[in-house]
Amino acid sequence: MKKLLLTILTACFILVSVCGCNKQNNNPSTDNNKVELVLSKTEKELLLGEEYELVIYSDAYRTQSLTWTSSNPLVASVENGKIIAQTVGETTITATATDGVSATCSISVITGGKLPVLEFEFDYEEEIAVSLKEKLNFDGWVKFNGTKFFDMEISYESSDNTIGTISADGVFLPLKKGTIVVTVKAQWRNVQSELLTRAFTVTVI
Repeated sequence: MKKLLLTILTACFILVSVCGCNKQNNNPSTDNNKVELVLSKTEKELLLGEEYELVIYSDAYRTQSLTWTSSNPLVASVENGKIIAQTVGETTITATATDGVSATCSISVITGGKLPVLEFEFDYEEEIAVSLKEKLNFDGWVKFNGTKFFDMEISYESSDNTIGTISADGVFLPLKKGTIVVTVKAQWRNVQSELLTRAFTVTVI
C-alpha cells in the first residue's frame, strides 16, 4: 500500500512539473517578444539642401503613426520621415512609435567641397554701362549643387549715392553721369563662400 501511494505521489509530481514547463514555454517573456523599430539608415551624410526619406523596415510599425523629431531642426528638419538638410552641422533624427519604441539616425549635413554662388537674372559682366534712363536689376539667388535657392539675405551697397542708388530689392537707379562700384553680398545658411559677394563697376553715361 505504501509503495502504491509513493508511486501515485511521484506520478503527480512529474505531471505538475511537466505542466509547469509547458506553461512557461507557452508564455515567453516580454523582452523576448519585443519588436524592434528599424530604420533604413542609422547614419547618413547629406549635402546642404538635399532631401532624404527614411524608410521603416519593421513590418509591425509600417502602418503605425510615428512621431518624427530632429534634435537640431536648424541643421535638418524632418516630417513623416522626409529629411531636409538646412545648414551645415549634425543632428539626430528620432522616430517614436505609440508604444514608446524608438529608433534614431545620425545626420551630418556637409557642403561636399562645393561652394554656393550668387547669380542674377542677367549675367552681368564686372563692368556695366547704363544710361540715365535705364535701371539695373541686381535681384539674385544662390545656386548650390545645381539648385537655385531664394532663402538668402542680400545686402546692396553703392560707392557713391549721388551717381546712383540701389534699393533693398536690388534695383539700381542712375542719378547722374559717373562711375561707381555696386557691391552685392549674400548670406546663405551660414556657409562661407567668396562667391557670395559680387562687385560691379557701373558707369552711368
